[in-house]
Amino acid sequence: MLVDMHNHLLPPKALSMLEESGMLARSPGGLTAVLSGKGPGTALAADLIDVDLQRNHLDAMGFAHASIMVPPFVTLYGLPPDVTLRYAQAFNDGAAEVSTADARFFGLATVPLQDPIASAAEARRAVNDLGLKGIGIISRAGETELASPTMDVFFEEVEKLGVPVFIHPDVQAPVGSERMRTHHLRNLVGNPSETAFVAASLIFSGTLDRFPGVTFVLSHGGGTFPYIIGRLEHGYQVRPECRAQRGSPSAYLRRFHYDSVVFEPAALRYLVGVVGADRVVAGTDWPFDMADPDPTRIVDQAGLDAHTSMQILGGTAAALLRFGG
Repeated sequence: MLVDMHNHLLPPKALSMLEESGMLARSPGGLTAVLSGKGPGTALAADLIDVDLQRNHLDAMGFAHASIMVPPFVTLYGLPPDVTLRYAQAFNDGAAEVSTADARFFGLATVPLQDPIASAAEARRAVNDLGLKGIGIISRAGETELASPTMDVFFEEVEKLGVPVFIHPDVQAPVGSERMRTHHLRNLVGNPSETAFVAASLIFSGTLDRFPGVTFVLSHGGGTFPYIIGRLEHGYQVRPECRAQRGSPSAYLRRFHYDSVVFEPAALRYLVGVVGADRVVAGTDWPFDMADPDPTRIVDQAGLDAHTSMQILGGTAAALLRFGG
């Protein structure tokens, strides 16, 4: 059972809300999201907004399930919270409609993260009333980091709900992006660096200690986080400001789950060796050009045993998302 935990889709109801709010531009070439009134906006790929095209992709790849997760550049965290809340409600209602029509899809709710109290309430509605399987967020809300104490009210609610939180890097302003204006480095280097920054911050801030029941899923194999764990561990040994949390950084590696979007079989082998196959889920990052459209390829090429491969391709996600139970 192949489960794509990292798949993006903008449901029709969310698309309608954006259009009605004047945040979409139509041209002969298609739709463009113009979310801030600044700059040319971002073109929306057909596969991002067309449910039938997404179904064709599922059929072609043999996916048993794929997520409906908010595109990272259409979270609307930078808009007034009431606008973002209306958008989140439309997105989540739309995700529930799509998953009801085709059970292969499962929804990861979006929330107005710049308002943690409203986010907690919308997460509760999305999970309890709509049946969505988790929450999808990006790595910060404006200037507010996920490790900020102001986010505690949101994480407290998520812990009660018992659903995973998928963290995607802030693709528009990852850490260091002011120096990464060429060669697509904002994505190639900035995104994995942003994810490592968030993971380390959640550890060192004590957030993971305060909310031991929250399951976080890190995109792109955890970015650079699993690969700098020795450096973080050394920092814990020699720097007093790295000891506010209860344990050493390596003790928190398995507090996270990680998707398989690393592209290099040796990197996947390393990730599984460090965190275990029961912490790795398959992902594609579909439908963007940086997607891995065939996660079975990298799993096969990593030379893992059959049981480990089955865990990564579907078993871990099925347990995490409670499919069939």
